[in-house]
Amino acid sequence: MEPSNTEILQGRKTFFITPDKTLIPPVFMEDYLRKAYECYIIDYDINIPIQQKIGAILSLFKDSIIFYNIDYKLDGITWPNLIKLVKNKYPDAITGVVCSKRNTPAEKKVLEEAFITRLEMNAGCIELDYQKNNNFPLIEKVLYENHASGRRKSVRAMCQRNGLFNFENQKGQKITYWLNDISLSHFSFTVQEGDTQFNVKDYEKVNNLSFVVKGIRFKSDAVLFLKRETPTGMLYVFAFVAPNGQIGLDPIIRDRIVPKIYELLQDSCFNLIKKTYDSIVIDPNTSEFL
Repeated sequence: MEPSNTEILQGRKTFFITPDKTLIPPVFMEDYLRKAYECYIIDYDINIPIQQKIGAILSLFKDSIIFYNIDYKLDGITWPNLIKLVKNKYPDAITGVVCSKRNTPAEKKVLEEAFITRLEMNAGCIELDYQKNNNFPLIEKVLYENHASGRRKSVRAMCQRNGLFNFENQKGQKITYWLNDISLSHFSFTVQEGDTQFNVKDYEKVNNLSFVVKGIRFKSDAVLFLKRETPTGMLYVFAFVAPNGQIGLDPIIRDRIVPKIYELLQDSCFNLIKKTYDSIVIDPNTSEFL
């Protein structure tokens, strides 16, 4: 079951363009997910011009944040020119830069004047430390300052037939339902009209549900959070309940499932971006958007 584009487009996303992965390792993206930040790395490749990738992102995710790694050496275009072209096409985009830490205050001032001041980059500049572990809180601080989580307290991933759970009804029968989406705190699914096997009262707690998400099996208690009628049936939203009674997954389960939730997010996001490449036309002579 393919998720609708509307569902994938929801929520603010942050994209790091051609980052130095020795300073911003991909595992950071999974760790930011725990803090309700949806972040992605966009690599350079020889088949798709980088401005075409950026154009696809900004045409789809109009509320997104872009950080350019200006230390990366581009072919055929400079970062200031590329950023100008992007700003001309997408003037409302939220953009910033990342780079390795400058050695002197004078170098930092030149950098800020060239990018932040002249190009009016409103998300700021992240100067990365050479010790990658120091960069996690540096980036997190900038994400917080730019409200990168939006209004979300957790990030939902569309499951696309990659997640299900088993429910045992009052007759002791085990019933399987496909998950619509899952986060570190909630999950949802739809019961089709006429299905009378699922019978849970409002705010009722259900114990020991068995889940499979992208090959990872786990069990958790859950409480019915809300339900509403939809064109495809009754939508149920449950909140996970940890053994200590708090809302959310058990910490051990959470550590196991975070990479899988991130895979689901990345698959949905990147598949939609790739489908949009052809609509972003770049002049091969000027690198301008057409």
